[in-house]
Amino acid sequence: MPFPFTDIIVCILLIQCLVAGWHRGVLRAAIGPLCFTISCIAGIISFDLSGNIIKACTLTAVGTVVLTVVGTILMLLGRATVEKQYRGYVFWPSRVLGSILTLLWQGLITAAIILLLTLFPTGKGTFKIVQDDIIRSYAYRWVNLNIVEKNTTLRNLITSFSIFKNPREILRYSSTEEFGDFFFDPKIVSLYSDPKFLYNLNTGNYAQFMTDPDIKAIIHDDELMRKFTKLTKRIYAGKFPAEEQAPDEESTP
Repeated sequence: MPFPFTDIIVCILLIQCLVAGWHRGVLRAAIGPLCFTISCIAGIISFDLSGNIIKACTLTAVGTVVLTVVGTILMLLGRATVEKQYRGYVFWPSRVLGSILTLLWQGLITAAIILLLTLFPTGKGTFKIVQDDIIRSYAYRWVNLNIVEKNTTLRNLITSFSIFKNPREILRYSSTEEFGDFFFDPKIVSLYSDPKFLYNLNTGNYAQFMTDPDIKAIIHDDELMRKFTKLTKRIYAGKFPAEEQAPDEESTP
């Protein structure tokens, strides 16, 4: 079996990160991570106020890009004020720290891209070849083992959406006073009654899943998103009063 092309690309990217960080130094290398941290704080505040995780994630992503561009421009303007012969000077400890920081930051981005490419529905032709190569790669196995499997947030997110796959679970949870209004809301009923939505959810067609008009309607409804967030937390904890009231399939005559 040939060596996965994905691993070759990842190795080249990691080497490029070390070289780029060495030339930039720690200050320039810190722009991206610092902007991401600030945007994450803003996203957390937004989520705490609105309970809408989609809006919070969008704010984090857009904020990171905008702040990185602004920070880079300011850094370049600052360098322009330094005498030309000193503009390229970077103290060697700064170079070492810059290489390490760039490697960690760009490595995180590379891991995210690898995961996103495997989350798309199985393609055809060239895209399927790319997906198969990624899944066979050591890089994918490492990311899956050290990030996905150890990340309870990702596992819990999948658990939250899986509730719509099982009508019996919907019946159980909708029987609670706390979440009855959520499951009987016309937007939610329209969602889990739609065969196309269930098909996309069961087949992992997340690209089509996020373009569903019912999904968009729910995302823009702050009250429903707050209830879904609360429901998600209860699913994580496995605490549902209706569990004891649910019909027992084994005891049903």
